[in-house]
Parts: sequence; structure tokens; C-alpha cells
Amino acid sequence: MKPNIYYVMLENIDNEVMSSQVFSFLQCLKELGHENVELIALTKRSSGVRDLRNIRFPTKLYRNYGARDVRTYLNIMRLMFYLWIVNLFRKNNVIIFRNVHTGILLYVLMLILSNRKYVLDLRGAFVEEISLRGIIKSDNKRLIQVIRFVEKKVYKKVSKIFCVSNVLEKYVYEQVKDAGQVEVVPCCVSAEMKRYSNDCDAIVKRREDLGVKADEILFVYAGSLNRWNVPHLMIEMFERLVRLGIKGKFLILTKDVDEILKLLKNKYPLNRSKYLIRSVKHEDVDGYLRAADVGFLVREKNKVNEVACPVKFAEYLCCGVPVIITKYVGDLEDLVRNNDIGIVIEDCDLEKVDLNQLKQSILYIKTNRGAYMKKCMEFAFNYFDRNNYLHKYDFK
Repeated sequence: MKPNIYYVMLENIDNEVMSSQVFSFLQCLKELGHENVELIALTKRSSGVRDLRNIRFPTKLYRNYGARDVRTYLNIMRLMFYLWIVNLFRKNNVIIFRNVHTGILLYVLMLILSNRKYVLDLRGAFVEEISLRGIIKSDNKRLIQVIRFVEKKVYKKVSKIFCVSNVLEKYVYEQVKDAGQVEVVPCCVSAEMKRYSNDCDAIVKRREDLGVKADEILFVYAGSLNRWNVPHLMIEMFERLVRLGIKGKFLILTKDVDEILKLLKNKYPLNRSKYLIRSVKHEDVDGYLRAADVGFLVREKNKVNEVACPVKFAEYLCCGVPVIITKYVGDLEDLVRNNDIGIVIEDCDLEKVDLNQLKQSILYIKTNRGAYMKKCMEFAFNYFDRNNYLHKYDFK
């Protein structure tokens, strides 16, 4: 008899993250024959259940009122109690939890139900990420030691760890040599991404709607304006390329419209017409991405980025968009170089970047746009197709 699978996540998540990562993960489990798959999560949305009405597996959501609201912790206790009840008498159940902080909060449950199977869906370097976000101070060594201690216990307790990059796998074994079995599965795209195509008529129409001429280069960035996405660096790079003679526009797809408008007003008021700011639904993003010539994925050098595998990289490529990427982002540098699907920038310091060479590389991509579109899509539909990793989802 197949085990019941419970996927637990305690994050401030939105539906875009759910649909692009978690739902495709759970759908693969169902395709493998796991009929009893349930998502258990915290959400900030009071309408979260209604937002998830089209999902084809059971979902149990608990409201997240914020870290300073006692109701959040009461809901976490309710969540843990529910997990305890449903797993009390079935020893073959599998509990999959997303990221280390969920594992830390569930560690007491792991001790109580010690003979259950636990799987960690690891997306990044936990301690380094909460330090970068300012949740804890990097000089608070005692607190970091406590978190590290429990983190290592979690690594040892689980039977399997899914990592999004080979660099993250190395990071885990640096923390704990006898961690659970590690499987590397990149941030894959959902099944509907396969519907993307290089429909030239649709691309031309979208560019016309955006006011982008055929000979102009359309740069794109899709995502939040969080600190690690360094929006100011992308904008400064675009500005310098324009000064070097690049004829183009910069399309920014984000929910943080007010923030990006404020940044442009304060630093680049004269070139506002070169920026196209849009806030669109997740299911509509692909139509805009396909119209672009190159996409930005710029990150600073730190441990959080060094182990990462941003899903936007896969989304760009699925839409046929080559990526301008900085070094130090998980395994992506080697993927770009070895498969000729973009441009690798050697340094985040633009004073150290050969912008003239970057300009020539972008112009070459523009000249050979059709070939690059085909190359990017073929690579993405192979490397980021979760079906290619199904053999790793064995919980025996």
C-alpha cells in the first residue's frame, strides 16, 4: 500500500511560488502513483483556500498573521497537532517539509514519531539567508550556534534531502558528513510551461503592444525587488549599455511597482521612457517573456546565491530567452557556458566588467535571435523537466 504523503511548509508564501515549485512537485508524486498527497501550509492570505480551488489534491492552510502575532504560533501548534494525529497510527507515512526552518519547528514531532520517514526539500542556505534578510544579526554567534546545532540534527534525522544544486549538496555535507541521502533536483518548471512556443506572430504583436521596435533590444527582468535580486545593479547595467549605443528598452515584470518607480524617479528620471513596468498575473508572464531578447539574473557573491537555483532562470529559458547572469549562482554559470544559452558576467562590480564586450555579445544574440530561442527552449525542456528526475522520488 502506497504511503500517505504530507508536504509541509511554514513560509510567507504567495501563489506564484506555490504554482511554480510546490504544486509541480506534488503533481509529480501523484503521477508516480502516490494518490494520497496533501499540502499543509501557512499562508498570509485570508482567501488562500479560495485561491487554491483548482488544485487537485487536498490542501490544509493555516493563517499566518505575522511573526509578532500570537495567533500565528497557535496555528503552528494546530498544524503540528494535525500532523501528529494523522501520522500517529500509520508508520509508513512520508512527511516532506520545505526548508530547514520548517524542520526546526517540526523537530519535536520528529522525536515523538521517530520511526516515520522524513524528507527535506531544501532550497537554500538557511542561516545565511536569515542573516541576509536581517532576521538575525550575523554577529549574534550564540544564536547562530543554536540554530546550526538543530539544523545539523535535522540533516541527520531525515532519510532523504532534495537539493536544488550540486553546490547546495556540497554545503549540506560540509555541515554534516552523515546527513541523509542527498538527491540533486533543480527548480523545475511546471508542466504547463511546455505550452510555450516560439510563435513569431504572437511575439511581434506583444512587442508592438509594448511599443518596442523590431530593431530594438528588449531586456527583461521578472520577479521581486528583494535585496538579493539587486535591482539597482540591473538598472545601472542597462543604463551603461544604453550610453554605449545599445538601442533598447527594459521590461520589468514585478508586483513591486511603486518601489521600482521610486527608484527610477530618484536615480534615472531622464530615461523613464526606456522602462516598461508591468504587474501581471503569473499565468500571463510567459507572453511577456517570449517578447524579450535577453533576461537579467544578477546576484551578488554570497553563500545564499552560491547554492541557489532561481526558478526564473528556467522560466526565461522555457520562453526562449537567453540569460545575462553573474557568476556565483549555484550551478548556473557552468550551464550557461557549456550550453551557450546566455552571457556570464565575471563580477558584480560594473567597473570590472568589460561592457563593450558585453554589448557585442548582446548584439550577437540579437542577430541570431531565432537560433538562441530554439537552443534555450530545447535545453530548458530537457534539464528543467521534472519528469527526468522522477526516479529520485522513491521513498522506500
